[in-house]
Amino acid sequence: MKKLILIHVIFLNLFNSFSQVQVVEEKVYSENLREVSSPIKASIIEDFDNLNMFEYAHTLPELLSVLNKSEKYKRKWIAYLNSLSQKISDTTESRYYASKDSLVIILQSTFFYNTLQQIKTENIENKDALLFLKNNLKKLSTCSSISNSDILDKIQISDQRGYTNFWYFFQVFGCDFVQNIVLEDEELKRYFLMNIEEFEIISTYKIPYELQKLKWQNIQERLNGNRDCKGIVNQMNSREIGIFDDDKDFYSTGLKEGINKLSEREF
Repeated sequence: MKKLILIHVIFLNLFNSFSQVQVVEEKVYSENLREVSSPIKASIIEDFDNLNMFEYAHTLPELLSVLNKSEKYKRKWIAYLNSLSQKISDTTESRYYASKDSLVIILQSTFFYNTLQQIKTENIENKDALLFLKNNLKKLSTCSSISNSDILDKIQISDQRGYTNFWYFFQVFGCDFVQNIVLEDEELKRYFLMNIEEFEIISTYKIPYELQKLKWQNIQERLNGNRDCKGIVNQMNSREIGIFDDDKDFYSTGLKEGINKLSEREF
């Protein structure tokens, strides 16, 4: 049975077949050269739970800067990692939210794990913070591979806000997911081609515009690096990211209505 291998592809280019994926090292961690984003850093400082592990793989400059501030944030990071384990074992109705799906959390954690494994400490300004992250990777629940059939069984597309997990699989697997699962299934193919330009991506003060843009552009770069997926990139160029939270009341308004809008996120 063909398997998708979960691999780090943010700062490295990965090529080859599913069964034998090799890392082709370039200048690793070029992301570190960009300036720290104040909105992203502010979100992390407010609550580590604002972002998921896939997003922390994109925001290492901000995360390292926060962890370097004081021991308090290191303790909070450990608490956050422990909370992920609790979410994975959650059997309540909240697990049906895509953002709380146990497999999604495991895949995101694996993506983060593989990202950190490829970063060389000597290239990083906040070395102590990076070592702290690496030393606590064992707290993460990760996996090395997952079969196509298992992913197909897990994919959830729903009209109910917060229940569609399709785009989380797209994030972590990129072109492999498109080529070997989506385009092989007529229903998923139709959904993907209809929605790649139009499904809703929102930004808020918890999930800043800069972060959503980073994630989207990275997916484009990864797809563009694979000749089988280059055609999809053009469909992604006109993407708009909504800014929903200028007054920082998006979540508080939702809570007054009994809605946890952070849990409802789908990208």
